[in-house]
Amino acid sequence: MVSQKKTLLIVDPALQTPDTEACNLIFKIFEEFSQNRDFSFSNVHIARPFLSQERVCDISASLAIGGVVSLGSFANLTDHHAWAENLKRDLIQLFDERVPFWGICFSHQLLGDIFSYPVDFVQSAEPLGEGKFFEYRTCTLTHPKLALLFAKLNKDDYFSGNKIDLDFQNALFETASMNSNFWKCLQGNVQHLSQSEYRIRKFVNENCPKEFVSHARHEQAVLQSRHGRLAIAASSTKCEIDGFVHPNMPIYSLQTHPETAHFSGDGERALKNFVYLCHVLSGNIA
Repeated sequence: MVSQKKTLLIVDPALQTPDTEACNLIFKIFEEFSQNRDFSFSNVHIARPFLSQERVCDISASLAIGGVVSLGSFANLTDHHAWAENLKRDLIQLFDERVPFWGICFSHQLLGDIFSYPVDFVQSAEPLGEGKFFEYRTCTLTHPKLALLFAKLNKDDYFSGNKIDLDFQNALFETASMNSNFWKCLQGNVQHLSQSEYRIRKFVNENCPKEFVSHARHEQAVLQSRHGRLAIAASSTKCEIDGFVHPNMPIYSLQTHPETAHFSGDGERALKNFVYLCHVLSGNIA
């Protein structure tokens, strides 16, 4: 077990009203996991870089950050707000420290910008409410690393030490830092896999869905780039880049909003799996 309990950081880049829906869901997941004494986290901290002018670098200097969930915003990335530029610099520092990160909507676009993808307005969107594109859409999972976050575990599988839990933990740990050749093994028809590669591919095939449903509300999107350094991990008919993963760092993002309730439960399950991922990887974060 780790000697020092970690802090889960929620970055809320709201311009006017704090995103209580997302924060409440993450708090709910956190409280459920906190019932287990082995949980590697002791608290949640919410940073609001615009409303409170907080710098993530200042927070990380005083708290042991073990994971980051960065939320959406009505801000547009192309406006180049000073606070958003500061947030990018602060996130790069956390990436260098291999802190797990999940970016949602605006923060997905922010991640794309950090890794050399252009961001621009959605051309075909039909606006609804404050000029934002609104719908529930089905996204196809195109990368096993992101598919792991949607793995279907039962409530009693977390922290249980049973086969599902151990296989899931092993998959999360191994895929957090694997190179691109490893992903080709998992995605292709390669016959000669190592035992670890075989077990991970088997877990993904048996427990991870091929698609998910999520709420979308945005007027900008990430565009393709020949210079981009991320793997496209989710796509839909409305948005070609609906999700990213970093091939060899614990970095994930979605254009859509998993924190918005849907009867499928896909989004809440993915957020829960991400918080568990932060726990699994916490012993490897200084």
